[in-house]
Amino acid sequence: MQDKVSSDGKLHHEDLEIGKPYDCGSKTVTKDEIIGFGSAWDPQPLHVDEEAAKLTLVGGL
Repeated sequence: MQDKVSSDGKLHHEDLEIGKPYDCGSKTVTKDEIIGFGSAWDPQPLHVDEEAAKLTLVGGL
Protein backbone atom coordinates (compact mmCIF):
# COMPACT_ATOMS: atom_id res chain seq x y z
CA MET A 1 0.00 0.00 0.00
CA GLN A 2 1.36 3.40 -0.92
CA ASP A 3 1.39 6.33 1.53
CA LYS A 4 -1.21 9.01 0.91
CA VAL A 5 0.52 12.17 -0.22
CA SER A 6 -1.25 15.51 -0.67
CA SER A 7 -1.16 17.60 -3.81
CA ASP A 8 1.74 19.60 -2.30
CA GLY A 9 3.79 16.39 -2.08
CA LYS A 10 3.71 16.23 1.72
CA LEU A 11 2.34 13.74 4.20
CA HIS A 12 -0.03 15.39 6.70
CA HIS A 13 -0.98 14.27 10.21
CA GLU A 14 -4.42 13.07 9.08
CA ASP A 15 -2.69 10.73 6.63
CA LEU A 16 -0.64 8.95 9.30
CA GLU A 17 -1.66 5.52 10.58
CA ILE A 18 -1.19 4.60 14.24
CA GLY A 19 1.55 2.00 14.68
CA LYS A 20 2.96 2.42 11.17
CA PRO A 21 6.61 3.51 11.03
CA TYR A 22 7.59 6.48 8.86
CA ASP A 23 11.11 7.32 7.75
CA CYS A 24 11.65 11.00 8.51
CA GLY A 25 15.33 11.09 7.66
CA SER A 26 17.96 12.18 10.14
CA LYS A 27 19.60 15.32 11.45
CA THR A 28 22.81 15.81 13.38
CA VAL A 29 22.25 18.28 16.21
CA THR A 30 25.22 20.35 17.33
CA LYS A 31 26.11 21.28 20.90
CA ASP A 32 25.28 24.92 20.15
CA GLU A 33 21.84 23.94 18.81
CA ILE A 34 21.11 21.86 21.93
CA ILE A 35 22.13 24.70 24.24
CA GLY A 36 20.20 27.25 22.17
CA PHE A 37 17.02 25.16 22.18
CA GLY A 38 17.39 24.40 25.89
CA SER A 39 17.96 28.07 26.70
CA ALA A 40 14.83 29.08 24.80
CA TRP A 41 12.44 26.28 25.78
CA ASP A 42 13.70 24.33 28.83
CA PRO A 43 16.56 26.14 30.57
CA GLN A 44 17.49 23.41 33.05
CA PRO A 45 21.19 22.83 33.76
CA LEU A 46 21.16 19.47 31.97
CA HIS A 47 20.09 21.26 28.76
CA VAL A 48 22.29 24.35 28.90
CA ASP A 49 25.40 23.36 30.88
CA GLU A 50 27.72 20.73 29.41
CA GLU A 51 29.32 19.88 32.78
CA ALA A 52 25.96 19.55 34.55
CA ALA A 53 24.71 17.35 31.71
CA LYS A 54 27.61 14.92 32.25
CA LEU A 55 26.21 14.14 35.72
CA THR A 56 22.80 13.04 34.37
CA LEU A 57 21.55 9.59 33.37
CA VAL A 58 22.18 10.47 29.71
CA GLY A 59 25.77 11.50 30.41
CA GLY A 60 25.88 14.63 28.28
CA LEU A 61 23.95 17.21 26.33
